[in-house]
Amino acid sequence: MQRLFASLVLMGVMLPFSGVSALADDFNPPDRGLPGRRRGGGTRNPQVTCVQSTNQVLTALVPANNLGLTIAAYPQIFWFVPPHTAPLMEISLYATNADFQDEELLFLSQFKTSGNKGISHFKVPNAINFVPLEEGEVYHWYVSLICDPNDRSQDVTVSGWIERVPVPPSLAETLDSLKGIDRYTALVGEGLWFDALDTWASLHCSQSADPEIMGSLWKNLVQDDQVKLEEFSQSDWANTCP
Repeated sequence: MQRLFASLVLMGVMLPFSGVSALADDFNPPDRGLPGRRRGGGTRNPQVTCVQSTNQVLTALVPANNLGLTIAAYPQIFWFVPPHTAPLMEISLYATNADFQDEELLFLSQFKTSGNKGISHFKVPNAINFVPLEEGEVYHWYVSLICDPNDRSQDVTVSGWIERVPVPPSLAETLDSLKGIDRYTALVGEGLWFDALDTWASLHCSQSADPEIMGSLWKNLVQDDQVKLEEFSQSDWANTCP
């Protein structure tokens, strides 16, 4: 089991993006899912909330089955942040046992937030005391808006699952040579959710692909029956890149 790697990074380094994507093939997720809460409807106290929109909520960007695959040892995790007044955001990652009933905290970090809406991401840290995600293991991650640091019952929290898998045999000999949209669509076709989003974000930030094509492909992805994140079809990537 990995050792806990905890850090409180209070320097406003949330890394949002800005809008376009890529996806031509149908998304092919694993044929299993896990229970989760990928959309945050509000705090545990319905009288108190720091979310300033009635039709936009904190959302973990994972497929409809709540489980996203990756081949990366240190993957990127993505979520949507609505307009809010929370001073802090928290992300945490847990290892789980075989029946997903017990969890061990591996990583926890807090960030100052701007209050602006947008799709944001966080890279699982490649740090000296944090070993890579293990192939075949499933991890549970959480993102919380900390509405009141003195009363964590007011947090708005969402979660998703991530599993590291081996490189599929169909990509073993070609993945390193695939670039741009070709790489993205190959990852989508293999159901490698987090790698596909990471590739899309890199294409967007480098402005190396046609924005109109990428926008169409992004819509295809979020409107896919296996994804069901259609509210982000026109969304809402922030205007900065890492």
